[in-house]
Amino acid sequence: MILSKYEKKITDHVEEIKQKINTNKEYKEIFEDSLERLQKNPPTSRVEVEDIDVNKIVIDNRVQRNFDLKHAVNTIIAKFDQAFRSLPILVCNEEGKYSIVDGQHITTSDLLVNPKETVKALVIYTKDKFASTKIFKVHNRTGKLRASDYSIWKNDVIDYEMALEDQQDSFCQEILSDQGYMNAYYVKQAAEATGIEIVDSPRKDTGFHFSHIQGIIDCADKVGQKMLTKILQSYVNVWCQNPLAPKKIDNGMIFGMCELYLMASNQRVRYLDEYPDDWMQQVFQSLKDKMGDAKEIHNGLQKQAKERTGGWQVWKQMPTALRDLWQYCGTPEQKRQIDLPFNPDISQSLRIWPPSRAKLVEAVRVNEEVSK
Repeated sequence: MILSKYEKKITDHVEEIKQKINTNKEYKEIFEDSLERLQKNPPTSRVEVEDIDVNKIVIDNRVQRNFDLKHAVNTIIAKFDQAFRSLPILVCNEEGKYSIVDGQHITTSDLLVNPKETVKALVIYTKDKFASTKIFKVHNRTGKLRASDYSIWKNDVIDYEMALEDQQDSFCQEILSDQGYMNAYYVKQAAEATGIEIVDSPRKDTGFHFSHIQGIIDCADKVGQKMLTKILQSYVNVWCQNPLAPKKIDNGMIFGMCELYLMASNQRVRYLDEYPDDWMQQVFQSLKDKMGDAKEIHNGLQKQAKERTGGWQVWKQMPTALRDLWQYCGTPEQKRQIDLPFNPDISQSLRIWPPSRAKLVEAVRVNEEVSK
């Protein structure tokens, strides 16, 4: 076999990727865990290439994006060639129904150009009622046309709620024990408890909503449902009481408070024991009173970090930045009761506090009286 300079054997490619995985500690652990899981739980599905009656094929909107007519006409139908038609992937977990999980556009275009009674497809037969959404997640998590974080989150929540209804089923138990599905459900519960909407694209009538969902899911993974709810409620109580306030929740504030909580609980237990129950709301309220809108504060801190350090890492820098602003905005009594933890190196590099060495950019608007 003669290979061009653009080609290489798949076996060589696999070996290269394997070596890269083995040199990365995190990837290696994931890889080894996956191998162990597959050995303990061998696949229960079977895969066949079959001709399927078109009347038995369905499109599930949970695992398919909206049909792109322009793409179908201009790039598939206009240049349709039967020789290059790829096989769609169908999942069958209910007798008589085959759900398309990949290949909606090519299959639809093929049936328009070449109407027929059957479609040749790669069929996955399984008893796993969550197979379609699992495959959708795997196929649509990368690339420019990747599925939105909202779509993945929504499917995870639906699957988790379906699993709750049949907890004795082994596939449901798998979903219920998966931290990713749990985090998605935690976010739904926390958002509902605090009146925050979760939408893909906000409308004119959309209320207070997250700027993006994945970061909030990460928060749920870090602090759990109960603490996430408390953080969101503190934010809502401060910045969402005015109907004219910006509707978009500033995720950076949520991230920063999550990390402050973790720092306080991890460094010394006494921090949280001595804090008043509403300490998060007090911090947010003091910052609002002295500096205004949450987004403006976030933007100011981002500019401060870029001016002083050349970059902005919200998860890493925001908690200490909030603590340093708290030093300006909190009253002496509040700061005595709520002695927020911080990273000294980050504090020194940001140069927000103390006033003796602070060099604040114009975007960080702190009431001058509190710094005297």
